[in-house]
Amino acid sequence: MSKSSNLNVRLDPLVKEQAENILTQLGMPMASAVSIFLQQVVLQNGLPFEVKLPTAKLLLMALLLIRNLMHLWKSLLLNMKMGKCYLTML
Repeated sequence: MSKSSNLNVRLDPLVKEQAENILTQLGMPMASAVSIFLQQVVLQNGLPFEVKLPTAKLLLMALLLIRNLMHLWKSLLLNMKMGKCYLTML
């Protein structure tokens, strides 16, 4: 048995970039994260997390969150127009 094997995966470039950023902060190479995931698949005899369709409750919570964020954004813009606050770029 060889010491290692290659795995080629096609995925969304944005997902890859976001995952790499998180893994870099954790000090973990992508290959190590994938290896850990696959080891867990073997140990758990399946995916190491639950996979299911979102429930109506979860979808409603997401919609409420989006609505609240839009309300906050509108309030911020209104306050900016009235000179009550301002944004600075870091």
